[in-house]
Amino acid sequence: MQARLLRCQLDAVSVESLHEFLSTKEKAAIPDKNDIFFAVISARRAKFDECLQDIAMVQAQFLRAGVEPVWFVDAGDLNDYNSLGLKVVEGGKRAAARNKALEEAARLGKPCCQCSDDISRWEFRPGPRVAKTEDALKTAWNSSKAVVASPVAAAQFLLAKLRAHEGQQRPYLAGVHNNGITERTFGRQEYETHHHIPGDFFVADLSPVRFDESMVRKEDFVFTVQHIEMHASVLRCNRWMIEAKHRKNPGGANTNKEGRRKAEKQSQEEILARWPQAFRKHKTAEREVIMTWPDQEPDSEGEVAKEPKRKPKRGREDDADDKEAKKPPTPLDFTKPSTPKESAKPPTPKEGARPGTPKEVGRSGTPKEAAKPPTPKDAAKPGTPKDSKPGTPKEGTETPKTRKEPGKTATPPDVSSKAAGDQPATKKLRAKDIQQNYMDSVITKAEKVPSTEYIAARCGAVVGQKVRDVIGTVEYTKGNGTKAVYACADLVYDVNTGFLGLEGA
Repeated sequence: MQARLLRCQLDAVSVESLHEFLSTKEKAAIPDKNDIFFAVISARRAKFDECLQDIAMVQAQFLRAGVEPVWFVDAGDLNDYNSLGLKVVEGGKRAAARNKALEEAARLGKPCCQCSDDISRWEFRPGPRVAKTEDALKTAWNSSKAVVASPVAAAQFLLAKLRAHEGQQRPYLAGVHNNGITERTFGRQEYETHHHIPGDFFVADLSPVRFDESMVRKEDFVFTVQHIEMHASVLRCNRWMIEAKHRKNPGGANTNKEGRRKAEKQSQEEILARWPQAFRKHKTAEREVIMTWPDQEPDSEGEVAKEPKRKPKRGREDDADDKEAKKPPTPLDFTKPSTPKESAKPPTPKEGARPGTPKEVGRSGTPKEAAKPPTPKDAAKPGTPKDSKPGTPKEGTETPKTRKEPGKTATPPDVSSKAAGDQPATKKLRAKDIQQNYMDSVITKAEKVPSTEYIAARCGAVVGQKVRDVIGTVEYTKGNGTKAVYACADLVYDVNTGFLGLEGA
């Protein structure tokens, strides 16, 4: 444990080592570490030996960077945390403790950095976005340079990004990637503006937004949405990652797992009811939600990674028998006489008697009823123009290909390949298609002209450039005056609507 702690302390770099990843304007916006209020949110951890090591790890990394954080803990834990020599404040429940930290930072006129009590590593890996394939993600990961920084340096970096943000409305909340230290981060843009900011580690500049204390769990999702509603966006840096224990760690909410599950389910239902347009249920984690802000790429790489591969559906062995049993009689069966010899082989058109030739019918050896010519109800009289109507043995009987099965509607004609002017219908692109196949394609101008002024402007701004160079980079102004970054969802819309095209698509 001591060796691991020492290694983390020695590896962690200061914000000066991150200057190469910041613009000139961003470097000028880096705040002094003493101008940030650092808070650690914790509860019931000091009662376990394993958690004491985690607490020491977090405290040591702040102290190594020259900062002493304030620990906001539950009321019953004050003595335990004070005995460790920490600077402790009674915070109450989690959302209330977070708000107390924000209020204290506001009283001091400082931005607030909040941190979990079980983080052992802050890692930054710069690099462009790549396709979400295993090979591409591994290649990007292996070719990137890992920078292990202190929590203080990470907070200064994120605040510099916030304060140097260009636009009429800048974000006031910034955070890190929400899936731990993983190569899947390279499947997303480096920076995203309408996605979940996890409460494990974030910085909030001076803003009136506070946590909803009625939320027992998932309060960081609500905090993120309320920041977007007030300030138009947030800022998540997907190349900043943290290593934390979370649910593997004793103490905290894990002291009552049944209560935690119940609270998570209740919070999930409340979030889905309040913002149905911004959240949906996770496909594999029953109590989790996925943030899907309108017109933005869903925050779902964790969902995709965990989703099991679907096996091809296997038909039951008796399916063939069932289908055979449900088949209607063949066309020739409709002409069989209802005699005890119905199972006898019906005469073929060559052997069967022609209408109007009783002698040949008599030779067929069938009962007299079978020798009768068809009635006008069943078939047209021979020699009349009605020979071509359905009902005659030669032309009128339905073939198995065209017969309408009982209980089923007739299959409509296939018109999918007939668009205007007899042109084949264009296949609509998805965000996944663009990410995997068209990141290096050049964006071209299509025939259709946008009637909306801001869409026409953003289309004009990206024409002639590669997809990789515009996604997450080009900014445009929406119709309501807010600034936005051109996202993959915008390109999908513009291409499928006919405003833009892609070389090779």
